[in-house]
Amino acid sequence: MDVRISSARGRRGLVLSAWLTGGTVAIGLLIFGVASVDPSIPQVPEETIWIDEVRKGTLHRRVNANGVLVPTTTRVLAVEVPGRVESVLLLPGSVVAPDTTVIQLRNPNVQVDLLDAQQKLVDAQSDLVLLKARLDMGRLTQLARISEIETRHLESSHRDQLNRELLARHPGSVSELDIVRSREFVKDLGTRLAIEKDRLTVLLSSIEEQLQAQGRTIANLERVVRSHESRRDALAIKSGIEGVLIGVSAEVGEWVGAGSALGRVVNSANLKVEGRVSAEYAEDVQIGQEARVRMGEDAVLGEVARVDPAVEDGMVAVDVSLPTTLPSAAKPNLRVEVRIDVDRVEDVVHVGRPTHWRDKSVVWAHRMNGDIAERVRLQLGRRSFNEVEVVGGANVGDQLVLTDLSEYGPVDQVEVAR
Repeated sequence: MDVRISSARGRRGLVLSAWLTGGTVAIGLLIFGVASVDPSIPQVPEETIWIDEVRKGTLHRRVNANGVLVPTTTRVLAVEVPGRVESVLLLPGSVVAPDTTVIQLRNPNVQVDLLDAQQKLVDAQSDLVLLKARLDMGRLTQLARISEIETRHLESSHRDQLNRELLARHPGSVSELDIVRSREFVKDLGTRLAIEKDRLTVLLSSIEEQLQAQGRTIANLERVVRSHESRRDALAIKSGIEGVLIGVSAEVGEWVGAGSALGRVVNSANLKVEGRVSAEYAEDVQIGQEARVRMGEDAVLGEVARVDPAVEDGMVAVDVSLPTTLPSAAKPNLRVEVRIDVDRVEDVVHVGRPTHWRDKSVVWAHRMNGDIAERVRLQLGRRSFNEVEVVGGANVGDQLVLTDLSEYGPVDQVEVAR
């Protein structure tokens, strides 16, 4: 009996000893596992960071911009001649032709000035008619005087010739005094004839000059009349171009001064993009570069047409020309996204680019080694809006953490919790 009791107690002792040994081993393993984890390495959840692979290939250098569609042809309905608004003939949204009258102004002074100028022109034209008649009369009178003197000169010459012949055949038949008087009379008439012909030449020249002077007066008055007619016509404010009327701001009875803008007409058939690019990217944007413009679900290809040389609020204005055929969604003032292709670089090592990385700079990133991201120094090259060239510090195939981990401090390693 004593022997059986001792055997049972022995078996219980062996079981207890085995449990104690196993517990000791488990506790030792737990302590070893806890001791193997470096508590100084921070942990980062994988879903909160951006990991990208370094690759080699074509780097499409692109610049993003926000913009708005605007008409390439816009005309402001500006007042050229002050007046009172008599009627507003069309409302915003109306389709207009170039000669469509939108607003009619009234200014009595303009009409009075026109009538006065027209009367002066009529008077000058009447003076020209009278001047021509008077000058023609003077010319004819001078011609008649010359004709009369020529006749008398011719008769005197014949008489003098006959006296000479008669004296030669019958000496003494004609006195020497008559011969001398006849000769002097012919000479005098010849002189008078020459003078009258010179007077005719001067008269004809004067006639031409007087007619030209009066013609210039009439031409000036005609220009004055046309100017006043233009002012009268300007009281009817026309659209000037084909398009759609927008923003009419005129009230009937209102007096508007010269230079006032009463509305606009836009030609929505031809649109362009007025965009803004960050100044740090603007140096890469050049006229003629291809630009993809996204309008909602649609996209079209355009071309950079203008780059403003000035910087305003850290942005540079860029115009993008568009094809004539556009999607139905294209409307004036529609906001669009623009992606400009500035360059295409073949066979380069590149990786995704965080917004805070600059081109041709040195940055810090973390390279994945298992579950540990180790801090590495990268030398960057050329950049795009979402990619950047890696010149040194990483190899093709490396997995880089591109998220800024500076909130964890300047640590060399970070554990990525998957």
